[in-house]
Amino acid sequence: GTVTATTVASSGSITATGTVTATSYTEGVFAITGSTPALDPSNGSIQTWQLTAGALNPTDSFSSGESMTVMITLNFLAALVWPAAIEWAGGSAPQLGFPLTTIVLWKVGSTLYGSTLGVMS
Repeated sequence: GTVTATTVASSGSITATGTVTATSYTEGVFAITGSTPALDPSNGSIQTWQLTAGALNPTDSFSSGESMTVMITLNFLAALVWPAAIEWAGGSAPQLGFPLTTIVLWKVGSTLYGSTLGVMS
């Protein structure tokens, strides 16, 4: 059958079969904080992180099949140490640009991949 709705609200999962057409989609944006934050897709697929001065050591909280985009604002010189488990496109962790670098992370099986999506200057 056909279901027509002007607004669908859900906290949890929606399962649909067939064709699903959405005219708009809004997602909350999660702000990463702290010096040892969890990079956790369960906080949302779009996250922001305004780096502070000092040592920053994020941890990996990904499960296979999860991904997220993190937009990193660089206001201070910070010692950012990415989790060693990330396999970076290009072979090494990206240089962060000023003022904003966008990183995409995704996990397939037991491998966490990372890539720079872009740098806004």
